Amino acid sequence: MKLDGSGTIQWQKMYVIHPNPWLTTFLTQALDGGYIAAGPTSSFNAAGHSEIYIMKIDSSGDLSGTACNLTVQSNITQITTNATIKTNSTTVRGTQAAITSSYLVGAETQAIVSTNCTIYDAKLSVSPANQYVTKDAGVTTFNVSNTGTRTMSWTAAVTSGNSWFSIKSGASGNNAGTITCSYLANTTNSSRTTTIRITAGGALGSPVDVTVKQAPIPSACTATIDKSLLLHIPYLSYVDQMSKTILFWADLVYEYIPEYPTSIFFKLANAAIITNSSYSCAASILSSNFNIHIPDVLLTDGTTHLWVDLVYGNSYFLVSNYGVVPD
Repeated sequence: MKLDGSGTIQWQKMYVIHPNPWLTTFLTQALDGGYIAAGPTSSFNAAGHSEIYIMKIDSSGDLSGTACNLTVQSNITQITTNATIKTNSTTVRGTQAAITSSYLVGAETQAIVSTNCTIYDAKLSVSPANQYVTKDAGVTTFNVSNTGTRTMSWTAAVTSGNSWFSIKSGASGNNAGTITCSYLANTTNSSRTTTIRITAGGALGSPVDVTVKQAPIPSACTATIDKSLLLHIPYLSYVDQMSKTILFWADLVYEYIPEYPTSIFFKLANAAIITNSSYSCAASILSSNFNIHIPDVLLTDGTTHLWVDLVYGNSYFLVSNYGVVPD
């Protein structure tokens, strides 16, 4: 029960939070305006000492979630939440703790409880953690949510890459929200990354940094595959029996073969010799047995690059192996 200065009841609560009766012998106001209550219970530990119960409530008398609401035996062996307890000269901490002043809870237990047990009931969550976007200008979004129980205010700011990346809307909000960002086209041959920091004061997990990585302009040798599964190889090198290098471009089309439903087959659709080439990048290689190694294939998402090996046989090219090209 809480009374004001004139004795009027402001609120009164009943807490059924321990299986055995307990008595409050310690009550103090925490720095956040709430209260910490503690005292012995009628339960006993293995050493024969009574257990003590420590409870954190907010200024309205409501339990403050798991931030500072915990049960500790007199030998301080169990800590389930965020507080600092001292027994003699030993300090045992929960997952988050802060201590500015201490009070004796009970002479028998020699337990000391911090009055600055910080509440972390709000919990900041941002998804996705990382995004990959194409070289073209566009828009992307991040979702902010509060997975805790208290109200949370948050802000978002670009901390790097702000010459080409900006927050269009959702730079601040309460609890849940969407951050909408825009970015310029990447006109270079190098990928680039920006970082957005979301901050929610007092919330667990704050701040959160998320990133956006933008793809570069593909090199002249980068093969591409479109949504119709046409594989275009712009630069294919072949060394003939006279050790002469011949350069081609080639288009391969996907062929579904029912007898091999899990295999990926391509068939040659078109090709031509390249003359007066000035490419300085790594070409795809056509071997003497017509197997092909492609060092770089850009997929339809505009960001994923694979290397691909194709084995030739019976007029088809079978994908025999592939992997992600590292950045």
